[in-house]
Amino acid sequence: MLLLLTLFSAHTHPAPLSQPLVLTHLNVIDVTDGSSQSNMTVIIQGNHIAAVGKTGEVSVPQSAQTIEAGGKYLIPGLWDMHAHTLTNDRYEYSFPLLLANGITGVREMGNNLPPEKINELRQEILEGRSRALILSNLIICLRGRYILQLQTKHSD
Repeated sequence: MLLLLTLFSAHTHPAPLSQPLVLTHLNVIDVTDGSSQSNMTVIIQGNHIAAVGKTGEVSVPQSAQTIEAGGKYLIPGLWDMHAHTLTNDRYEYSFPLLLANGITGVREMGNNLPPEKINELRQEILEGRSRALILSNLIICLRGRYILQLQTKHSD
């Protein structure tokens, strides 16, 4: 079973955690070289990973919520680079399904939702009112012969 940080990277500007979260005894996958580091501790403060190190060697804040994750794996969130999640009301069930499978970002390739609805969904994500995926900065909507490009601001 994979343990993913989808709860914390699930939307563009998540609400900061009120107390640090510590995951102990994890297997952390380093995607830069494919290695697995066992018996690791990960500390999450606010919206960021604050520390990663061997369990017992990392200073854990006293106020932290600790989760024993022995035998679980931690990997970066995955992206679906060709998605049609905004077709009809598909996002209502596809976003939770994608998140459950470790996909924290999608590149929307085309849909039939009006631009106003897409912008409304994006605003919910930006304000932290929706547990949805990160949507790519540029949504490409094919409508007949026209390509509609919706630019969004990113503060990241």
